[in-house]
Amino acid sequence: MKKIRTPLSGVLVLAILLLCACGTLASLASYAVAGQADTGNATTSDSVKEPSTVTSTRYTKEEYDAVMTLKVDGYEDMTVSAFNTHIDSALFMAENSEYIFACYNKIFPQLLGDEPEHEFILTTLRLSLAELTASISHEPQNFLYYAFENDVEDGVDPDGDTNYSSYLLVPCHINYTISDASTMTVGMRDQAYIEYRDLLQQEIDSIPISEYTSRNLQSQLTSSFERITKSINDKHDGIEFSIKITDVLHKP
Repeated sequence: MKKIRTPLSGVLVLAILLLCACGTLASLASYAVAGQADTGNATTSDSVKEPSTVTSTRYTKEEYDAVMTLKVDGYEDMTVSAFNTHIDSALFMAENSEYIFACYNKIFPQLLGDEPEHEFILTTLRLSLAELTASISHEPQNFLYYAFENDVEDGVDPDGDTNYSSYLLVPCHINYTISDASTMTVGMRDQAYIEYRDLLQQEIDSIPISEYTSRNLQSQLTSSFERITKSINDKHDGIEFSIKITDVLHKP
């Protein structure tokens, strides 16, 4: 099964999303970047059992369920403002908040698309965390780091790492603003972002391998991404995206 496109590193995601946060969120960011925490004095909630550590192996159902405690019924119909208040309160009030963030950090880069709630983690939570961080740090725009990729696998090496006969990797900075978070619903926001993300990915997928080495590839992608951005901004009221390509990496 082809892996859902995710950022280069879950640790990088949390570092970017939470670096400027304060209070509890700041401590969670430090925890996520460190990749470990002292859980000896942690109190386990009734709904989520907390193991002593979160390992670097494939995430468990227990860890997945811990993140899913953040989901509420009908969240798609909640306003962005109301849902973000819920996420902020849930993480601030949760006795096991550091564990939940560690689970999120572990799960995010491993999602394969067969989990029933993968878009809740990939999109809903990610956007809300970006928005909470922007609010706390008084940034005018919400910020995401995303790496679009297209690759052809070519077996596995003795260490278990996947080899690629070819790949195209396009790291990007995505910024977006929501005109009124008290009226836009989570479903409206997520739909706009998913459509935007998927159209950008389709553009990457359409590039033949023979063009990977083109000197004009980055400028061509920039023009294509700007066209897609304009079409999405024109289609979806209340949310506006911008994007900047930071690099183009490829093989051959």
